[in-house]
Amino acid sequence: MSQADLDPGTTVAELNAVLRTGTRVVLTDGPAGGVLFEATAGGPANEVFYDAVPSTHVDPTGAGDVFLAALFASWFRHDQGAAESGPTRDDLRFAAAAGGLVVEGIGLPAVPDRAAVLARLARSSEKE
Repeated sequence: MSQADLDPGTTVAELNAVLRTGTRVVLTDGPAGGVLFEATAGGPANEVFYDAVPSTHVDPTGAGDVFLAALFASWFRHDQGAAESGPTRDDLRFAAAAGGLVVEGIGLPAVPDRAAVLARLARSSEKE
């Protein structure tokens, strides 16, 4: 889910309080990156923070859908879908790059392929 989907100022701890224990959530925050966490009775656990991959914003339509599809594609590619391990920071960065690329164009043609996402990640790493 996106931070924009929540009431302004909602914290991860507050979100955790309304989730079923064991639920994994990726909370995206656009240019601020995001966090993956697991909801537990004691509060958010196994938090993995990731940075956004810079992009030029044109049309936000589909950013969340592409992010999620890329996250699962990357996760399954490396882990063959072992649900217990969960996505890694690299999987999250891959998804962030894909989501960043799709907002740079309009419509389905803006959805990037794997090569375009990897190229964006490489350029982003060079600047860090």
